[in-house]
Amino acid sequence: MKRWIPLLTAALMSTTFAQSAIRLVFVDAKTPSAQVLEVQEKKTIASFTVPGPAAGIYTTSGKHHAVLIHRNENRVTFIHSGLRLLDHGNHQDLIKTLPHVLQTLNVGRQPTHFFSHEDQMVIFNDQDGTNVLLNESQLGLSLDYQTVPAEIPDHGAPALLGKHLLIGYLKLNRVDAFDLESQKVVQQFPNCPALHGETRLNNTVAFGCSDGVLLISESKGQLSSQKISNPAGTPEGTRVGTVLSHPKASTFFGNWGKGVVRIDPVNGLKPIALGSNYIKGNFSADGNLVLVLTADGVLHEILPEGTVQRQTRVVTPVDLTVAGAPRPSFAVHGHWAFITDPSVGEIVQFDVQTGQVTERFKVGGTPTGIVALSAEGTEH
Repeated sequence: MKRWIPLLTAALMSTTFAQSAIRLVFVDAKTPSAQVLEVQEKKTIASFTVPGPAAGIYTTSGKHHAVLIHRNENRVTFIHSGLRLLDHGNHQDLIKTLPHVLQTLNVGRQPTHFFSHEDQMVIFNDQDGTNVLLNESQLGLSLDYQTVPAEIPDHGAPALLGKHLLIGYLKLNRVDAFDLESQKVVQQFPNCPALHGETRLNNTVAFGCSDGVLLISESKGQLSSQKISNPAGTPEGTRVGTVLSHPKASTFFGNWGKGVVRIDPVNGLKPIALGSNYIKGNFSADGNLVLVLTADGVLHEILPEGTVQRQTRVVTPVDLTVAGAPRPSFAVHGHWAFITDPSVGEIVQFDVQTGQVTERFKVGGTPTGIVALSAEGTEH
C-alpha cells in the first residue's frame, strides 16, 4: 500500500483546473489616473498616473491590453493586463502577474478615434490628419508604427477592411479607401454628411451619417457601397453617430436619440424607443443581446430582432444638461456586464442571464470609462 502513496501524491499535485481571470481597467473623470480591479479577488490591484484624462478607453482584439487615448496630451497609453499564458502543448497555464503600463506613445496630434481588428489597430489623429497603424503582437517589442496621411485634418473615423484602410471624414462627408501597400486612394464613397462612428461586421464596415448609414463591403479584393437612409419622419437631430457590431451577430445597431436603431441592409433602419438618451452600447459577449445603458441609469437588454427583453435600473441617473457631468459606462465579459457609477464611486457587476446586480465594488473617485481584459488557462 505504501508504494502507492507517492504516486497518489504526485497525481494530486498534477491535478489541473480551468480558470478564467477577469481584470477591469477603468479611468477617472477628474484625475489623470487608471486603475485595475481584479474581479475574482474583488479588489483594486494596480493604479497608474497617466498623461491626462482619457478621452476614450478601448481594448485590443486580443483582450490583453487596454488602450487609453489622451487627446489633449497627444499621447496613447497601453496597459497590459498582467495575465499570461504558458503553452504546454496539450494545455496552457494561466500565469498572473501585476498589470503594468506597457508603453506610452506620441503617435500624432489629437489622437481620437480608435479601431481594432484581429492583430491590427488604427488611431486617427484629428489635428494633423494622420492615421497610425500598429500591431498588438508588437506592443512592448517595438515602438515602430506605420503612418498614413489623410487628405485633411478632421474628426476622422478609420477602419481596416481587407487590403484597404478606410478613412471617413466628418467635414468632407465621404470615405476614402487607401491601398495599404501603395498608401494611395483607390476609391471614394461620397454622400455621408457629417460622418461619425464606424464598426466592422465580417466583410462590411458601417459608418454613421446625419441622414442614414453608409455600408462599405469587400468581396474578392473589390469594394462596393450601400446607403441606408433615415426613416421618413425622423426627428431633427436624431441620427446614427455610434455603430455597434459583433462577429456572431447578423446586423448592426446604432444610437438613436432616446433609443437605438437596428441597421439592416435589406429592411433598413428600425428605431427602438427606450425613453431616455443613449449613453453606451455593447453586444453581450455571445452576441445574443444588445446591451444599452441610458441616462436614467437603466440597462436595456435587446434581442437581435429588436425586441426589448428586459430593463433594469443599475446605476445613478446622469443629467446630460450639466456640462461635463461624468457619465457611466460599461464593459462586458462572459455573462457579466460591469457598469461604472461615477456619482458614488462604484463598479456594478450585473448578471445578464438572471437580470440581477450581483456585486457592487467600491472603488472611490469618479470611475467612467472601463474595459474588461481576460485570459483563460489552467492552474495546477
